[in-house]
Amino acid sequence: MLLAAMCLALLGCLQAQELKGHVSIILLGATGDLAKKYLWQGLFQLYLDEAGKGHSFSFHGAALTAPQQGQKLMDKVLESLSCPKDLVPSRCDELKGQFLQLSQYRQLKTVEDYQTLNKDIETQVQQDGLWEAGRIFYFSVPPFAYADIARNINSSCRPHPGAWLRVVFEK
Repeated sequence: MLLAAMCLALLGCLQAQELKGHVSIILLGATGDLAKKYLWQGLFQLYLDEAGKGHSFSFHGAALTAPQQGQKLMDKVLESLSCPKDLVPSRCDELKGQFLQLSQYRQLKTVEDYQTLNKDIETQVQQDGLWEAGRIFYFSVPPFAYADIARNINSSCRPHPGAWLRVVFEK
């Protein structure tokens, strides 16, 4: 149920846009239990559903964990992702490989970390010759952390004018 609700919420953001473009999805709390059990699988399912329909994606797993340790934890979760039974295994392997290449871990602890994320997203979009449609920040963190994270996003990680910004709160 959680998986279906998450996909619908995220797909609604994508389908509401007539122009296709690049969407950056930032999963805050990316190494937590909920992310490991459900959210990464949900993001992979979103990618499976939307791949080849005009949007390009990048997935940023973020947490307070140090970069090397966080990347190891995230890689372990991503390797365990599964495809629907009706998807041909070779196509599954291809799409899973693409998803893994599009996913990276980053530590988001300081204002500078958010500024770096913003700069990296803008640089990637420019280098790839893409148009940034928007950013989705998915909060899978305790509610007491919402205000500080939202403040950092607002001050340091907003997309350019014309691109949308969505925040999803996990409760």
